[in-house]
Amino acid sequence: MTLIDPNTSIEEISNEVLKSEFLNPVRYKKRNLYALMARRAIEDIEIKSLLFELILSIDARNENEMGFIKHSWLPAIFLLQEANTEIKLELKAVLKQWTADEKEIFLNYIKSEQEYYYLLCDIIDRNDYKNTEEE
Repeated sequence: MTLIDPNTSIEEISNEVLKSEFLNPVRYKKRNLYALMARRAIEDIEIKSLLFELILSIDARNENEMGFIKHSWLPAIFLLQEANTEIKLELKAVLKQWTADEKEIFLNYIKSEQEYYYLLCDIIDRNDYKNTEEE
């Protein structure tokens, strides 16, 4: 059973219901909420924080969603598509916390979307590779 009735329009879903649905551990397919959450992140700091936490989650960063696409990429992509410039810049800072390899693979995936690619292309610090080689 889901908290959100499938016949409910997006406008009728409150931020509280959206957060509750996202945080409920028995829910499956939370990824269906990410687009709406990305839109609502502009007005609700808690929703934005939930998405950023998921993007940084080790489990989400390791979980393949479709092929090589990681679960953590989904909220990041929806934020790129739906959020305002301020949140996109915050997202950029969040993505800088990924490993060099994670960042490079993600950038390679989004390179066909030039607006997003150019916004994020400098998240890879060349020192990341030096540090990896030294280890």
